[in-house]
Amino acid sequence: MLKLEEEIINKAHWWEKVLNTDIVSKWKQEALQMPWASYQHNGDFTSKMADVCFKDLAAKAKIYQQTKLIPVMESSSCVIKSDTLLPNELKQRLRAAAALLEDVPGSQRDWHPGSDEKVLDLVHPSLWPLVFGRSRIISDKHITLDKCLDHCGSGKVIPEPKRPHLRMPDGLRSFTEDNDKRALSLRYQWLPCDVDLAGGRPRIKSYINNLHPVRYKAIYSLIEELIARSLPAWDIVCRSARKEFRPLADGEDYDSGSETSSVFEEGERLNWEWWSETHKINCPEPLEDARYPLDASHFQSEEFFNKVSQIQVIVKMANMHLTPEKLKYDGGSWHV
Repeated sequence: MLKLEEEIINKAHWWEKVLNTDIVSKWKQEALQMPWASYQHNGDFTSKMADVCFKDLAAKAKIYQQTKLIPVMESSSCVIKSDTLLPNELKQRLRAAAALLEDVPGSQRDWHPGSDEKVLDLVHPSLWPLVFGRSRIISDKHITLDKCLDHCGSGKVIPEPKRPHLRMPDGLRSFTEDNDKRALSLRYQWLPCDVDLAGGRPRIKSYINNLHPVRYKAIYSLIEELIARSLPAWDIVCRSARKEFRPLADGEDYDSGSETSSVFEEGERLNWEWWSETHKINCPEPLEDARYPLDASHFQSEEFFNKVSQIQVIVKMANMHLTPEKLKYDGGSWHV
């Protein structure tokens, strides 16, 4: 169902067409005839599923018309996307900023690995991150953006952390030793910058890793504008997440899972693969009277993230380079 909604939302003027009964009827018939089993093992698609999808899409169309934001892929949380969030004037300044960062000798250009020189990394958090046992930190005071260069090389080396015990909420499998390594690195950490939200508009208060605070001071202001326009989307993603997958508000209890970690043995993995291959999921029909949980009133223009005064943002900038010889980029893996 999420796949169908995403396909519809990618169509031109979808927010108008999903309110046209003739177009919806045509799209419904096309959806019922699609080879869903090739998309998902034992997958099927029923008439009631299609009806609920188009009911959701009508609600999303109203949200988009009022906010220019589109919620998609709602599961434990949702994704918010927009084709109109950034005005052309801001896009032009972004391109100019990218040109400044690209103005280096060819030998110094940081082409993203595996991109066939189609993706040029401009600001990447994996370059010179915090490295445990090597990087220095100052823990007794806050280093502001205008003073950060004065403190280069000062502070104490941060020690290597002990392996934490990671817990999952009730009903979800606890992390194993192997999964711990994927969930949290004990060698390095990407560095966020502090963003102040208390003054009415976002202000970056600390160094953006790999972006010189003097040479590229104007880009800091540009990133503040991007953050300001993104805050309503970030806020709704955070607040729409299931309780166990989002930061909790002050005073909100966390229903922690078991302290003991269940080990996902190889035999158990093979059993699960056999089960999923040989047993068809008996999914119930969706509730026809279910109401889409979001509307335009849920999207805030101020007092984001339960009125916090500061957030931390990891900045990453890259530029796509397509040529007549390299016309298409298929994208990379999604990761945070």
